[in-house]
Amino acid sequence: MPVARREELGEALYTWAARLGRYRPRTFTHRSWLRRAAVAVVLRDGPDGVEVLLAQRAVAAGDRWSGHVAFPGGLAAPGDADALATAMRETHEETGLDLAVAARPIGALSELVTASHGSLAPLVVAPRVFALVGPAHLSLGVELTRAHWVGLAGIARARRPRSRLGRSLGWFSPRGGVPVGGAVLWGLTLAFLDELVVLE
Repeated sequence: MPVARREELGEALYTWAARLGRYRPRTFTHRSWLRRAAVAVVLRDGPDGVEVLLAQRAVAAGDRWSGHVAFPGGLAAPGDADALATAMRETHEETGLDLAVAARPIGALSELVTASHGSLAPLVVAPRVFALVGPAHLSLGVELTRAHWVGLAGIARARRPRSRLGRSLGWFSPRGGVPVGGAVLWGLTLAFLDELVVLE
């Protein structure tokens, strides 16, 4: 993918690209035996500031992430060169958004370990951050019920009044999550967003 340029991104997204360019996230690259997944944190310059794309997963029996609001993404496939390729492929499959055309990669957030779906085997999830530079034509696959853009400023405001303990509770349970647009942000999604908004 082409490198993001200031004139292409606009000032707001270029500022985020600069912040992420200075940031050094945690990784688990030296642990090759771990299963891997990646998600796309897609930012755009919206009418009320920078927004992030969030998707709601379809309700499915036996799925612990059923109905969860998350970033588009999924498990790495054998043909994926790296986490960036996984995030791009999964985003296209789930939302129809072609990040190779409509966005530019601008950084990464820290990788986190969770349990694989249907087992207790550890799974590393790598978030890759993109800046939208073209139209976002969304066409949702069967895994998602909706996708929408949420302002980062609103997420940050909802988190700041809480204590450190109160903020971290949302990483483990929806009861401690943040209500946004009729849904609740919690789990890895909230942990990644917390890391992102702190960079502001």
